[in-house]
Amino acid sequence: MRIAVFDTDVSEQPLIVQVLEKSGFDCNLYSDATVLADAGRARRFDAIVIDWQGRANASDAVLREARVGPDRVPVLILVAGGGDDAILEGLSAGAAD
Repeated sequence: MRIAVFDTDVSEQPLIVQVLEKSGFDCNLYSDATVLADAGRARRFDAIVIDWQGRANASDAVLREARVGPDRVPVLILVAGGGDDAILEGLSAGAAD
């Protein structure tokens, strides 16, 4: 399974990837929303993991791009310090989990 991991904080990316790769997933790291969008159009991802930064941010742009077209890629958001409001915001923006 091919998973894109989007996090603008590159210091956190290795931790996320370590957990996913130990579970057998093939991960591609991105910190730039445009680069991720281009990669996703070139070859579809099976899922996207986003470190949710909120609306009007790069993470929101990634989520919107994942929801374009007939092949809606499942999106998992990670919310560290935003609490319930950040979770609800990400889910209402279109995240799957």
